[in-house]
Amino acid sequence: MKNYLLPAMFALLPVAAQAADLPKRSAAPAAPAVMVDWSGFFIGVQAGGMHHRNAFGDIGFGAQDGNDAFDNSRQASIIGGGHIGYNRQMGAWVVGVIADVDLGGAKVGFRGGDWAYEQEIRAQGSLRGRVGYAAGRFLPYLTAGAAIADLSNVYLFEGSQSISETRIGWTAGAGLAYAIDSKWSALIEYRYTDFGRFTHYPTVWQADFLNTHHVTTQAVRVGVSYRF
Repeated sequence: MKNYLLPAMFALLPVAAQAADLPKRSAAPAAPAVMVDWSGFFIGVQAGGMHHRNAFGDIGFGAQDGNDAFDNSRQASIIGGGHIGYNRQMGAWVVGVIADVDLGGAKVGFRGGDWAYEQEIRAQGSLRGRVGYAAGRFLPYLTAGAAIADLSNVYLFEGSQSISETRIGWTAGAGLAYAIDSKWSALIEYRYTDFGRFTHYPTVWQADFLNTHHVTTQAVRVGVSYRF
């Protein structure tokens, strides 16, 4: 057997050498990265959930000194509205400005025996800057700016008194946009908003009571935008 095996091996050597000299098959080219131009004006709609918190204090003074009550009223609600803005892309960086408005909000409140109050955010909006970093179809971003809210405060005690309050505060958060195609994009965004502290002296209640409020919200919104 060995006498036949060795000649066969030597006969195959030229064939193996020719196979080694054949050109190697090149790897398949990598798929080109998706390029999205985020520049231009855009308009869209959004909706989501909001957590409304009011740090409330009913503080007695004068004849009511020491007759105090405190509460952190909280309530979740569904909100929705629209937005408009403008982006400018510089390399991978995208900077822009956006304005939005939302309607909807649940009431928060507190009852202390024979008296009570209720508060509702009837409408709110913001004007913000945004800065993001484009990565293919994705655009993660940070945002911050001014916020405004139309608040309704109702005090109840042997009758009712309504006090409307327009509050200006600040808002900040982060989001992620996704380019569906060259015009349409979707987004998800979280924002914290602080409308600051304010005080009321409701006349419908007994004299010598000061009511303090500190209104904040946390909201998660999803939306779609169309770029022009």
